[in-house]
Amino acid sequence: MKKSKINIFDEIREKAEKLMTAKKSDPDDYKNYDLSKLLHDLEVYQIELELQHEELTNTRDNLQFSSDKYIELYDFAPIGYITLDENKKILRINQTGCQIFATDKPKATGKSITDYISKKSQDDFYIFYNDLLEKNLRQSVEIMIKNSNGSEFYCQMDGVRNKNTSSDEIISISITDISKQKNTELELFSEKNRLELIYRHVPVALITLDEKLRIKSWNPKAETIIGYTEEEVLRKYIYEVLKFNFEEKVLFEDIINKGKLQGLQIKTKFDEVLTINFKSDKLIDATNINSGYIITLEDITSETRTSESLQESERRFRSIIEKTPIGMCITDDEGLYEYVNPAYCKIYKYMPDELLGKHFTIVVNDEVRSFFKELHDRFIYEGEHVEIRGEWDVVDKYGDKISILADAARIIGIDNKPKKVTFVIDVSEMKKVEDNLRKAINIAEIANKSKSEFLANMSHEIRTPLNAILGFSELLKNKKFDSDKYEYYLDGISVAGVNLLNLINDILDLSKIEAGKMIIKTEPVDLSELCEEVIKIFIIKITEKNLKVETRISENTPLGLALDEIRLRQILFNLMGNAVKFTEKGSITIEVNFNKNNEISGDLQVNVVDSGIGIPESQIQRIFEPFMQTEGQNARKYGGTGLGLPITKRLVEMMNGSIEVESELGKGTRFSFIIKNVEISDSSVVKSKTKSENAIGITFNNQKVLVIDDNYDNIEIVKGFLKNSGLEILSISDAEKAINKAIETLPDIILLDMQLPKTDGFELSKLLSENPATKDIPIIAMTASSIESFPITTRLMITGYIRKPFTKNILIGEISRIIVPVENIIESEPFYLSFLKFKQNLVNIPETKVEKNSYLYLTKILMKEWDDVNNTLIIDKIKDFGKHIIEFSEKTNIHFFKEYSNYLISAIDNIDIESLIEILPLFEELVKKIKSI
Repeated sequence: MKKSKINIFDEIREKAEKLMTAKKSDPDDYKNYDLSKLLHDLEVYQIELELQHEELTNTRDNLQFSSDKYIELYDFAPIGYITLDENKKILRINQTGCQIFATDKPKATGKSITDYISKKSQDDFYIFYNDLLEKNLRQSVEIMIKNSNGSEFYCQMDGVRNKNTSSDEIISISITDISKQKNTELELFSEKNRLELIYRHVPVALITLDEKLRIKSWNPKAETIIGYTEEEVLRKYIYEVLKFNFEEKVLFEDIINKGKLQGLQIKTKFDEVLTINFKSDKLIDATNINSGYIITLEDITSETRTSESLQESERRFRSIIEKTPIGMCITDDEGLYEYVNPAYCKIYKYMPDELLGKHFTIVVNDEVRSFFKELHDRFIYEGEHVEIRGEWDVVDKYGDKISILADAARIIGIDNKPKKVTFVIDVSEMKKVEDNLRKAINIAEIANKSKSEFLANMSHEIRTPLNAILGFSELLKNKKFDSDKYEYYLDGISVAGVNLLNLINDILDLSKIEAGKMIIKTEPVDLSELCEEVIKIFIIKITEKNLKVETRISENTPLGLALDEIRLRQILFNLMGNAVKFTEKGSITIEVNFNKNNEISGDLQVNVVDSGIGIPESQIQRIFEPFMQTEGQNARKYGGTGLGLPITKRLVEMMNGSIEVESELGKGTRFSFIIKNVEISDSSVVKSKTKSENAIGITFNNQKVLVIDDNYDNIEIVKGFLKNSGLEILSISDAEKAINKAIETLPDIILLDMQLPKTDGFELSKLLSENPATKDIPIIAMTASSIESFPITTRLMITGYIRKPFTKNILIGEISRIIVPVENIIESEPFYLSFLKFKQNLVNIPETKVEKNSYLYLTKILMKEWDDVNNTLIIDKIKDFGKHIIEFSEKTNIHFFKEYSNYLISAIDNIDIESLIEILPLFEELVKKIKSI
């Protein structure tokens, strides 16, 4: 058995001491053997010491390594280790403890641990520490630490009472940072509360079941929906509570494993049937074994009913959309069609499958497609503030232009992408109607404006001849005039009356034409004679302007043609009147040509050509509209009502004809009308008619004429017209006595007024025609109405017709158709216009000298006043100006100024703007005749 190192050491030591003792007495006493053995043992011991030293060195190194390792483990353990003395002062602390306290070992050592305890936990620590000292048992506490940085957090503190190597009492404490754990616990607590709240307040019934489908929990919503409290249902089978029958129970066990079912019907505690959405999930425990189920029941009864209503509403609205006349389409964010209704397809003439999936720009022209695409993209991505509403021009499948009224709305589709819903109405026809209406309104406005101008012109046109008639009549009545003026005044009255009659006839003719009451009556007409008559009417103006006028009638034009002479004369009168009015120099030509269609009829063409001012091309069609005059035409200079050409056009059309106009501004105008299928008449009838109608001063052979009229003035006019005509004039104003008068006198002809009181002319003509004594006496009707307004029976009973007012020529002409005259004297009627003479005589007025003051008043004061009124045409100022001229005339005794002022004031009183415009400029010419003395 190997000796221990200590025993060997003791034994060697003992041997060594013995040898040393022997050596001291006698070295020879040492035996060689004993010495050798001793040396051997020493050597062995030396080696052993060396080995022991090596082993001790290794042990020391291992101990140092273990110590270092311990210190490392101690310092860097995840738990703080602290050693306290009985006074709570820190004797030792590891690195983790320093980190918890946010300090280092030198600062912490010797410091009371209470310095690192939060005020909130001082009491808890005091109890913990006392328990350690008194109970001598391991103690634990959760405590709030406050580190050197001021941070506070929870730690787990464990302690035990010990003694150190010196047998001093010490306290060993471990401290663990549990702040994260604590926070997790708080979060878990909060989450638990939150889940509890959700469980209590979730808007669906939330029920947990065990594996046998018995109820484990039942939230308040389940109680609200189904009617049972949680106490009533716990541990009961779910299918019992929900009142399932056997089949429903089997179905429920099947669907609970599938996880969900929509539209499940259940019964409540009160047997109310509900429709619910059912969902279930398995509850899996820690061993992955099914421990039950959690189910949710959502009451969708009202939603189901609402859904059914919505589905019905959707069907109804889809039906409306499908049947509405408003086109509707839905395009996606890229502009591709997703839906089009029938109306949309009808507007664009496409089938639905031709549009769906195509880009909406298929319905617009190529040149605007980029614009429409940009507009669509902006609307989709920028919102509805991009204006889509409005009128747009698009094209249908065949490229035809369509006008649409469009609007759009932006929606989000089920794919969560924006869509554009577009509504369109085809307004193409409406647009046409609007355009036509706009044109009609424009025409009406123009017509209304023209009518207003027309009425203003009428005021002037009517007042002017009336002023002449009344003025000359008053002069004749007062008899305060020179004898040579008598015939002049009478001519003035006659001319004014004719002008007034023509004006009224124009108005009435237009009214009859517009009302469709004018009747065309044909009779043989000599066009050559008719043209000459029309020219004679304008002979004075033609002479004044020194115009060359000629008539060119082609050789193939028959002498007699069946036409309405009155209306044809009216047509030529209007065209010739315009030619004379608008031609200041040059010529006027009437061209007549007849193209035979066969032996009995042909087409008549008449051209009236002048070298006047011409008509702008833009105004050529306008001149045939009522009340219209050519724009730029000086109405004040040329006058007229704007009725002549409209009447002419309508009369030509009523005679189965048409009228055209060619004109070049500044060079002249050519009016041309053609009347189709005019019958050729007997020329002998035309000659005899022409002879009688042209005879103005004819006489008769003592035939009797009975005038029946209740108006004394009318009777006197007839007597005056027929004086010296060789006729015996009888008259009566009482219609009831007229028949007896006719029977007694047996006149050769009766002139009958149709508007008699009591028994009117229509009734009286009937009585006369029915009486044997008077039935053969010719009757000439005198009336202001047209003969077309007479009953057909009256037309058959009368022989002739004279429309009021009438002239001597018309009266004698109508009588001469019935009674053969014995003599024909052609009279001429001169026409004088006083103002025209005054104007023409201006050049012959000699220069006149006045005093300097009068000259200065004329040239400085009156000329300044004249310049003002000539530019402004303010009536009141013109009146004052006229009075000032009269005062000047009386003061200076210059008669032509007084005559001028009389014309000026007369024009104002008669609202004769045309004459006023012509009179005012003459004042400057008169002033030039005055010189200062």
